[in-house]
Amino acid sequence: MPAGVAMLSVIKNTPNYNLHFHLFIDNVSDKNIEKFKKLSCSNVSITLYYLNNNFIINPKTLVLHITNVSTCIRFIMPNLLSSITDKLIYLDSDVICLQSLAQIFEYNIEDYIAGVVSDTKDMQQTISKMYHIDSKKYFNAGVLLINTKKWCDENISEKALELINNGNIYKFADQDVLNILLENK
Repeated sequence: MPAGVAMLSVIKNTPNYNLHFHLFIDNVSDKNIEKFKKLSCSNVSITLYYLNNNFIINPKTLVLHITNVSTCIRFIMPNLLSSITDKLIYLDSDVICLQSLAQIFEYNIEDYIAGVVSDTKDMQQTISKMYHIDSKKYFNAGVLLINTKKWCDENISEKALELINNGNIYKFADQDVLNILLENK
């Protein structure tokens, strides 16, 4: 349900644009898949990707009852979609879009791996005691504008999977790993 709400909020608030959702799913009923398909129309297409559990993720680094596969999604998406697009907007399924995404997509990130939004001051303060990164630049990985070419050129997917499995415990799992890898990038 949250993914459907997120998608509908994007569709309603980003009219007059061709939207292509790449929906990565795991354990979704046929009934709910049909509901997703109903969101398709002349300017909205949806591609479904069925996830499997072929990822090895350090289980001690997982938080908030997030599954291994869900943790890996944002790590692997740019590699999977780089032949389709040079740039993508990644949204967690619990995001609600209140304005058009067109302005975000139009940002020039040619020289960067990703466009991000800083996390809250409280989160930055927590992080400042945990990692050797500029905590003022710590971002929330729930919304990312990704340059798929640079992501692939820099091997971010491979580095992220290696880092999350290096034996260290990352309190905020994939978000911490991406902050470490993408600092100033």
